[in-house]
Amino acid sequence: MAASKEKTHLEDIQSKDTEDKSLNNYKEKLLGKVGTPFPEDPRKVIVKEFYIQFEDGTKITMDPTDKKLIDKLKKEPIEIKEKALYKFGVGFYIQHDICHGLKLSIKVGKVNKRYEYKLTT
Repeated sequence: MAASKEKTHLEDIQSKDTEDKSLNNYKEKLLGKVGTPFPEDPRKVIVKEFYIQFEDGTKITMDPTDKKLIDKLKKEPIEIKEKALYKFGVGFYIQHDICHGLKLSIKVGKVNKRYEYKLTT
């Protein structure tokens, strides 16, 4: 019979073995300063921004909390020149618990062709 895995809250992990200085240093390097930026929000992952960074340094940032973002992008899509070098990025907070994986799915289109890129962790 498999042992059941209990969820452990980040604060519980930080509060254990507080007298061990080296373990505390390790936990701080691994977990960072544990804090909850939005304690009233029950979500584990809060996306704060999406961005496209071009090789020339230009950066287009989008706010996912903007309710009109989808409508704006439908009216004025972001145009990326063919063969341009760019990176997609996501800025986010992790809170309340350890996040075991993130999945990012991006759909890119060219005239009548559609491409889908997926990043799974």
